[in-house]
Amino acid sequence: MAASTKTGETYLSNSGITYEITGFTVKPDGRRLVLYKGSDGRKGNYSEERWNEYIREGRVALVPTETSTAEAAVDLGEKAAVSKGAFATEASIMHPDVNQDSLVVDAENRFIGVFDGVGGEYGGDVASRIAMEQARKALSELPKTASRTEIHEAVNQIMTSTYADMQAHISSNPDHRKMATTGSIAKIFEEDGKKRVLVLHAGDSRLYIVRKNGTVHQITRDHSKLLKDVEQGKITAEQGAKLMRELEYIQDISSDPEGIKKSELWKYFEDRNEVTRTFASGEAPDYNFYDLPDDVRYILATSDGVHDNLTKDMIEFACAAMPTPHELTDWLVQEAKAKSSQPRTNTNIRVKPDDITAAVLVV
Repeated sequence: MAASTKTGETYLSNSGITYEITGFTVKPDGRRLVLYKGSDGRKGNYSEERWNEYIREGRVALVPTETSTAEAAVDLGEKAAVSKGAFATEASIMHPDVNQDSLVVDAENRFIGVFDGVGGEYGGDVASRIAMEQARKALSELPKTASRTEIHEAVNQIMTSTYADMQAHISSNPDHRKMATTGSIAKIFEEDGKKRVLVLHAGDSRLYIVRKNGTVHQITRDHSKLLKDVEQGKITAEQGAKLMRELEYIQDISSDPEGIKKSELWKYFEDRNEVTRTFASGEAPDYNFYDLPDDVRYILATSDGVHDNLTKDMIEFACAAMPTPHELTDWLVQEAKAKSSQPRTNTNIRVKPDDITAAVLVV
């Protein structure tokens, strides 16, 4: 059992890194943290809940004292080969002890979700965890052949239960009164013999469909200052679409830094942290159904720590080049983390320290 993790044990990850468990600690809110030292030189911690999820998902495996690392890698490879999902997540370099992102990948019940807590030290991690737990509960209880009506009832349950649990927490923790979370949830189901996907979304986490040829298509929209200005008629839909495309690729402004910093594009780029809708904002989340084409390979979910640090073409490169879901999520998170720790310059303006999460559901 994952809960039996002990100090001194060694675990092997599917990326080849070994982790020695160096101890445990307990946070003021009662959560236990697993402390580790990696063979790549990194030291850090995971919440016990997240560490246990890594073990259940097959991302790490215990190396028994009588087993070599090479033998353990074979075991882990077999485990990963039958996995229908993968994820990777890292806390921000600005607050490495608290990761405000939460996630769920349920291959058996065919759903995935990423949640990014809003509010910094004011309970963002609690908010994202509440939304994740309510989504997991409601969607895992759906029958395998759920109808749209049953899915609609599950969505209502997610939203009402998330709101109720947040309010209950705030009543006991008034300093968390501004707590909120983004959320991007996808649930695959079959209807009339076709694969379809429910998308429930609020904020700036994202869902993408990844085709077998590696092309990537975003199926959520960022609830941003830019989208709000389009909806309010301050700019046209055509102008908004052009700016959204440009925001996906902006990276190097050294050709004309002063001119670009006076542009409308730069204004929206600097406002990218401003989320206009969350699971606690009072506005309804986006709620849509889409057909899934036959050539869809994955559904990819990311928190903004990934797509704010990486350009669209970097994400597309990874989706085309990485042969497995585990390698894809690891690459996205580690590349985004490396980017987030670099100096921000005119040739590297996407740098943004943040919690970073990528998750994949195999279609």
